[in-house]
Amino acid sequence: MIAVSDPMLATLSPAEALAAVRGRFEAWEITAEGRLSLPECRDELAELLACYPIPISVHAPFSDVNVASVSPRMRNAAIEELKMTIESAAELGAHMVTVHPGRWSPMSSRMRERALANLKDAMGTLDRIAADAGVPVAVENMPPESFLIITRPQQMVELLEGTELGICLDIGHAHVAGELDEFLGLADRVVHLHVHDNDGSRDAHLPLGDGTVPLERTLSCLNGYSGWYVLESRGLDAAARSRDRLMRSL
Repeated sequence: MIAVSDPMLATLSPAEALAAVRGRFEAWEITAEGRLSLPECRDELAELLACYPIPISVHAPFSDVNVASVSPRMRNAAIEELKMTIESAAELGAHMVTVHPGRWSPMSSRMRERALANLKDAMGTLDRIAADAGVPVAVENMPPESFLIITRPQQMVELLEGTELGICLDIGHAHVAGELDEFLGLADRVVHLHVHDNDGSRDAHLPLGDGTVPLERTLSCLNGYSGWYVLESRGLDAAARSRDRLMRSL
């Protein structure tokens, strides 16, 4: 299944966003932020999807959500936001929920052990929430920005140890981090893919073929993968270009 994910759709109403996607793509990963925040628009989306069905997955909110926060109140609020999103996604019949693994703040970067312990504990909580809700949850690897936490494969392995959470392998993030081959070594735990391109210098989210991500080799290393391919794009026209390029390689 090839799906599209464009964060700009979250600036539209649910009806407008769905209309933009349907007819152009076979599936949609909803960025559950802005006007598409699921706790607020779940019922409207349920009615729309009943009339205009399309398979969905959900990208949990990340703009103001940090489950590695060293502030107990902020961390608990972040977990509650993800809990409501996961439960709403399950009610909508979502195929998967992708979550970001938090980030360093000015304070947590000075209290790294505590922040990482909080993050590890949060993964255990999300694992239980996902099991109760009945929807799979995958944790996404991050690009190598100074404020982002899980950018390397071993960090991901340690984070998910003891949980049933899967990996959402973002091949663009892994490529710019110089860790794509190493992440492909974790293929048996990859349950979801985010697909976009870059030239290895920054997380540009280019259409496939416009950068240096080794697409064919990546796909061959994921032989046996049966999950979704989510085209993370900056615009639906760019996503359509990526879709056509991906279809020639599958």
